[in-house]
Amino acid sequence: MTYRRRPPGAAVGASTLYTRIDPEAAEVADVLARRLGVSKAEFIQTLLFHVGDTLNDQGVPPWWPKPVTNRRRPAGAVIGASTLFTRIHPEAAEVADVLARRLGISKAEFIQTLLFHVGDTLNDQGVPPWWPKPVTNPEELDLQTA
Repeated sequence: MTYRRRPPGAAVGASTLYTRIDPEAAEVADVLARRLGVSKAEFIQTLLFHVGDTLNDQGVPPWWPKPVTNRRRPAGAVIGASTLFTRIHPEAAEVADVLARRLGISKAEFIQTLLFHVGDTLNDQGVPPWWPKPVTNPEELDLQTA
């Protein structure tokens, strides 16, 4: 499968998503973007739009594993973390900002938990069931499906 980059000018007017996340979460984003044949930015952007469309009555994702509290990650939590740096649509960035604030956590922790959740919900082809585009030739990668 060929890894496709966004066309020139696709990031014009985009917002920057810059977070420090667990290396395993970063690997989930890398592997799924390659498997789906899209850039990591397109994968993250599509994921955020999908989450924004599936909120429950309290305005949080129904699968969210933790109680909603106002807290920050403990000191030292990002030691050894990977940097996720992508340019995404401003509306997708707003979804991440609003949901992280609503959940009382950092945007980085929200993105990290979201990536782990997606990694746990893959179908038999190793693709998220909500992915809107057909995957023509999925390659075998070492990410385990749920």
